[in-house]
Amino acid sequence: MADSLTLSTPFLLAPMAGFTTAGVRRLFLHNGAGGASSGLVDAEGLLRGSQGSLRRAAREEAPGPQLLQLFANDSKVLAGAAALAGGLGFQGVELNLGCPATPLLARGCGGALLGRRTEVRGLLEALREGAGELPAGVKTRSGRLPGDGEFLVVHELAAEAGLDWFCLHPRSLAGGYEEPVDWSLLDSLPTRGPRLWAGGGLHDADAARRTLAAHPRLEAVLIGRAALTMPWIFRQCAGGADPSLAERAGLLTDLLRAQVSDLDWQEARRLTTGWLAQLGLPHGEEEVFRLADRRRRGEWARLLEERLQAGPPAPIHGNPFLR
Repeated sequence: MADSLTLSTPFLLAPMAGFTTAGVRRLFLHNGAGGASSGLVDAEGLLRGSQGSLRRAAREEAPGPQLLQLFANDSKVLAGAAALAGGLGFQGVELNLGCPATPLLARGCGGALLGRRTEVRGLLEALREGAGELPAGVKTRSGRLPGDGEFLVVHELAAEAGLDWFCLHPRSLAGGYEEPVDWSLLDSLPTRGPRLWAGGGLHDADAARRTLAAHPRLEAVLIGRAALTMPWIFRQCAGGADPSLAERAGLLTDLLRAQVSDLDWQEARRLTTGWLAQLGLPHGEEEVFRLADRRRRGEWARLLEERLQAGPPAPIHGNPFLR
């Protein structure tokens, strides 16, 4: 029997490739998130000791549980990688069965596994075995196409494997990030089975609270892209006072600096420049270098405060960073 996973609050930081790095997770957990997942980590790379995979699986001490999210299409590899999660300091481990990123699909991982019942069963059983006493779960989309109901099969197999949680992103693989989120899918799940989590398209604290209240079986909701432009959102979810303009600017500064400090230069140039552009800030390579310089923290905080005085950043729809 796996150890119990205790969430600090029902509002969790969603896994985002390249963004939910160790420092970013620590910042959100200190600012109200009830748990936080790593970005996608290649199970095979982790077993090989690849520097990129180890960097993505890095962890810093923070309040609340941190989950290691893996992708794999080989049961033995997945079991081996899951067995490493506890030693890396994580409180849980999760398999991704829904990511629509082209590189993962090309490798037969993430969303490419939807509809492959026998393979998914083997992977979930291997995840449970490899995790040992560590809590384990699965995150998936609704299916390959709208209305195909493949998430019901994944839920059934997760229950059979004895997984601790089932997390649904109620959009199809084909729908990407543009398809409307269908929260009614949650109500079609069996009343018994793993703990139920869900996320997708929750762009503010009110939407997160409403979704949680509307579905009594739902234990937690995941917030992703909204947190990248509003890192104070978890405070708002908990009903805390809205931070001042200076506090918001400081949080955004620390969030940007945490991410750029955790990435290698190639990733930082690709991801952080897109993030700065989304915030309406200068976003050349020079700015990425300046972010990493801790002596310039005050300079960035002042710049962001000026930017926020002009109004909130535009919500992130789709995934502009990974195209």
